[in-house]
Amino acid sequence: EDRLSLAYVLGVLKGDGCVADRKLPHYFIDLQTKDGDFAHAFAESLSRVLNEKVEVKPRNRHTIKGFFEGYEVCKGHKGFYLWCKKHLAEAVSIVDGLGRPAVAMFIRGFADSEGSPQKCTASIRLYNKDISLLQSIQWLLSKHFQVSSKILSYSHTCPFLVIYGLQNFKHFSEHIGFSIERKQERLTLLIAQV
Repeated sequence: EDRLSLAYVLGVLKGDGCVADRKLPHYFIDLQTKDGDFAHAFAESLSRVLNEKVEVKPRNRHTIKGFFEGYEVCKGHKGFYLWCKKHLAEAVSIVDGLGRPAVAMFIRGFADSEGSPQKCTASIRLYNKDISLLQSIQWLLSKHFQVSSKILSYSHTCPFLVIYGLQNFKHFSEHIGFSIERKQERLTLLIAQV
């Protein structure tokens, strides 16, 4: 259970989460999101990893883009912060060594952060500027779950990994899925429409 939680946390940290050194001696693991179910899944997994209570707090603020209503998970923990700073770059090889269920949780954490089922293009897309990370996730998807994918990069968009096809959608849903209810519902609808 702890290795699955660690894999999920690492997936989130490779996506929307961050490891931040805000004010010494505070070392933070942080996630800000509009999805409460995502914030709670991350907080529960981080709690298991740290063996400490991790809370989800409302996070409402004005930004350049307008008013942001969402949630924040922010936990100060020097030991885990230092471990992440040292090992986060090797996250893919770490989770690959933990086995297929851990790989699924890592990809789920990343997909919760950076992924979305797309009804208009009948695809699942995972966005990230780090093409080598997308290539590693593509390799994990193929190796562990027989999910085929492509990486696309256009000059006007962030690079993304794209998954097409009913069989790939079913494998993704069955073995990985999303913690975010609205994304999982869209994936279920996508499977039904293809």
